[in-house]
Amino acid sequence: MFTKANEIASLTKKFNEINKQQKGSRSYCQIVGFEEFDKKENGATCAIHFHESIHGMERNSKFEFLDENHIVQYLKAHT
Repeated sequence: MFTKANEIASLTKKFNEINKQQKGSRSYCQIVGFEEFDKKENGATCAIHFHESIHGMERNSKFEFLDENHIVQYLKAHT
């Protein structure tokens, strides 16, 4: 379980507010979940799941991170 869960939750809320769909736009990006897993070959141990709409084309994506500290750094850089 994430030890920085409160900080991640707060930053996620801020990220989703900043990147929500705006009136008149079909583009947005929202964080929809997190995942922890055993260390992969690339060193990743966790991921953020996104739902995106780019000019009306929807997709789901995932960014993998080495650890939760890197998730916090990513979220701070994008909020």
